[in-house]
Formats: sequence, structure tokens, C-alpha cells
Amino acid sequence: AAVPWSHILGGDILLSLAGVLVLYLLALVLTPAIIILFLGVDFFSPFNLLILLGELIVIPLMASRILLVTGLAKRIDRWRGTITNWSFFIVLFTIIGLNRAAFFTEYDILVKLGITALIASFGLSYVIELVAKFFGLKQPSIISLILVGTMKNFGLASGILLTLFSERSTIPASIMIVFFLSRTIWLSFHFRRES
Repeated sequence: AAVPWSHILGGDILLSLAGVLVLYLLALVLTPAIIILFLGVDFFSPFNLLILLGELIVIPLMASRILLVTGLAKRIDRWRGTITNWSFFIVLFTIIGLNRAAFFTEYDILVKLGITALIASFGLSYVIELVAKFFGLKQPSIISLILVGTMKNFGLASGILLTLFSERSTIPASIMIVFFLSRTIWLSFHFRRES
């Protein structure tokens, strides 16, 4: 999500793309390692997890390269915003819909997750911006660093969580999406004011 938002907010798209690519490649190694570390090998089949990661990371990366090489990316560029908006809507609607009961009954969990999401979205964005300004980076680079450093692929996380656990495991991702989208909207006003 960092690359389309970087485009929308006026960030450095190449920096965002490089950051996302490196993080996705790291995720192919780190995700199984972290799951094995915390849950053990007996909890899941490492082979099935690699297939899942391939479906959720490698295939979309290959599809994006095909769109670029064939020139289709330029043809669909005028619909980029619409595609991005509908993609976010479908993911958000699905994971919130799966957990609708929790949103109306489990306020204590929602408050804790909301505070965590507030710190992770707005707080971390502020820290990254301060550090980037300290090092004299320009606004497009700052925007990209904030997005790559704070925005996670909650659709990917939700897909993995739904596959390995239950619907309830996606509650944190659904809360985070709301706060990160709010933060991204705030960033559009914040950086417009600064330029």
C-alpha cells in the first residue's frame, strides 16, 4: 500500500518501491522464522506457509512486473486511484464484517488496540518525520519513509491470519487499517500545508 499512497501523496515512488520490495523479500524469510520461533514447527506446515506467502507476495510482485513490461500499467494508470480505493474497501469491509460482533461488544479490546494503533500510526510517523528532517531529507523522501516505515500490508496479514488462525485474529488488522487510513488522510493535509 505504500507505493500507491506514495504516488497519491507526492512521495518518492522509487524509494517506496525499493523499500516495499526489500521488506516483502525479507518477509518471505522472516515470517516463517517468527512463526516457528513463537508457535513451533508442529503448529503448521512450513511448506503450506511458503505456498501461502508465494500466493500473497510472489504472485502479486510478478503480476506488477508483467503489467510494467507489457505496457498495461500505462493503460490502466488512469484507473489507479479507483483500483486502489476499491481494493482497500474490499479488504476493510471483509475483515470488519467477519468481526462485526466484536465491534459491538468487546470495547475493552477495541480501546487497547485503538491506543496501540494510534501510537503505531501517528506516533511512529511523527518520529520518522523528525529523524528524516534532522538528516535534511526532502519532503518526497520523508513521505516515502513514513509510508514504508509505518504502513503495513494489512490485507496480506489478514490473509495469513485467516489461513492459520480464526476470524478473531484479524481484529487488530481491522483496527490498524482504520487508524492508518486516518493517518494517511492526515498526512495529505499535513504535507500540503508544509509545501
